[in-house]
Amino acid sequence: TNFTMNTIELSSALSNRKQNPFSFWHKDTEDQDDKLHASTRLKQDFLKLGIQPSFSFRKNDSIFTMGSCFARRLENTWHKKGIDVPTHKGMIENRSLFKTSISFNKYNTYSMLYELQWALNEEGFSDEQSFIQVSESKFMDLQLVPGDFNPADYDSLLARKKTIFSLSKHVIKAKVITLTLGLIEVWYDNKTERHLNMVPDIKTAIKEKGRFELRLLNVDENVANLES
Repeated sequence: TNFTMNTIELSSALSNRKQNPFSFWHKDTEDQDDKLHASTRLKQDFLKLGIQPSFSFRKNDSIFTMGSCFARRLENTWHKKGIDVPTHKGMIENRSLFKTSISFNKYNTYSMLYELQWALNEEGFSDEQSFIQVSESKFMDLQLVPGDFNPADYDSLLARKKTIFSLSKHVIKAKVITLTLGLIEVWYDNKTERHLNMVPDIKTAIKEKGRFELRLLNVDENVANLES
């Protein structure tokens, strides 16, 4: 991906500053506009941002969210305001599978891409791509996050996976798609040739030397995953 520096001619830059009431850092005045200056706004309990949204949505529009824990905070806020957030609603309706919303956290763009590809059947899901057996009766899903639900017995893990796929399909009909990005430090599984959403099971990593390695994602990889 080639990134180019945007340039703005002098007349346009001056016009933008004139039209933007938030463009000044500070002025030694006490006029009405002083409260709009950055030096004043930064001192307030609630920071007022000078932004102009490029789009809008209605309360009954569906919003699809995916990504880090910040996405869960957005979901919860929108849900409380009566906005349709299918993933959050699905989590509430399936409390036996999801004690908290942490099951939906995706910390890197590869895990986000895998989840959507599996959910939309662009790539058939196989448990070998995501599950590892960590004990006689417990399995771990390396595309989730560790917790009291992971590891779990195979049937519970698969049921949780299928429910997440079902909820992720809402991306097709969503009016707004919100993706919050997390980490560029990502564990990679050389056996399945997939990036993970979590640190691999340590016992498995020690037993299968060379299977897992830590990788740093670059800008081109992340952009390509988001554009897929």
